[in-house]
Amino acid sequence: MPRARNAAPQRDDNHVLTDDEIADLQHYYSIKIRGAQAIHAEKKAVADAARTDVNNLFALVKGDLQISRKDFEEILALQDMNEAEFIEHEKKRTKRMVAQGLPVGTQLDMFPKADTVDDLGLAQASGKRAGLRGADPEVPERFAGVTHQAWMEGWHEGQAENIAKLGRAQTILDARKAQAEEPEAEGDEEEDEFDADAEARALRKSGFMDTTGADEEQAAPEMEAA
Repeated sequence: MPRARNAAPQRDDNHVLTDDEIADLQHYYSIKIRGAQAIHAEKKAVADAARTDVNNLFALVKGDLQISRKDFEEILALQDMNEAEFIEHEKKRTKRMVAQGLPVGTQLDMFPKADTVDDLGLAQASGKRAGLRGADPEVPERFAGVTHQAWMEGWHEGQAENIAKLGRAQTILDARKAQAEEPEAEGDEEEDEFDADAEARALRKSGFMDTTGADEEQAAPEMEAA
C-alpha cells in the first residue's frame, strides 16, 4: 500500500529522497529561511539605527568635551567595574606606569585599603556609582543583607546627582538649540542692493521720465508770440 502524501517518511539513512520529498523539504526550508531572514532584517535595522545613535553620541562627546571615543569608552568600562575591581585595576595600572618610569600621582590615596575597607562604606559607594550611571536599584549578590540599606542610600544619592547633572546638561543643550534657531534681528537684515536698471524702468513706467508733454507746453508760448 503506497505511503500517504503527507505522512512522515519511514526510512533508514540510506534512503534516497523521492522527488515529492525533495519538493517538500525544499519548500519547508525556503519558508523557514524567509522567516528567519525577515527577523534578521528587522533586528539588523534596529541594530543599525542604534549603532548610528551610538556613533553620533560619541561624535558629540568629542565635539563638546574634546574627549576621543577610545578615552570615553575607557571611562564607561571603568564605571561598570565594582569598587574592588576598580581599585585593583588602578593598582596594576600604577605599577605599570612606575615600571616604565612614568610619573604618577597619589590617586589611590582616595580609596580605602581592600583589607580594611568598611563594608557599609563600600556598599554605599557601590550604590552611588550605580545610581550615577542610571542602573536599576538592584543590590549585587556580593553584598550581605546588612549592607543593603547602605547600598540603597548610595543609589538614591547617586540618582539625585544623576538627575541634577542631566537637567543642567539639558539646559545647556536647549539654550544652544534655541540660539541656533533664533531668527535674525530686523536691524541685522541685509539691505537690498540698488538696481539702477530696475529703478529706471519703474520711473519710465510711471511717466516721470516722459518729457513729451513738457516740450509741448514750452513750445506753445513761442507759437503764440509768433
